[in-house]
Amino acid sequence: MQTDAGLVTCRARGRLRQEEIKPIVGDRVRLELLTETEGVLTEILPRQSFMERPLVANVDQ
Repeated sequence: MQTDAGLVTCRARGRLRQEEIKPIVGDRVRLELLTETEGVLTEILPRQSFMERPLVANVDQ
């Protein structure tokens, strides 16, 4: 994750990991720093906008 303090390597914690909820590029998140370069992702904040994409593309090829 890119933070004001720099780049932080994060892993999901708790419910996010159990429910296999994964952030996507542009998501705003809450994280808890463990060290200067490592942390845990605790929450994905509600998205302000989104793009719909088809689940499958180019099926006929």
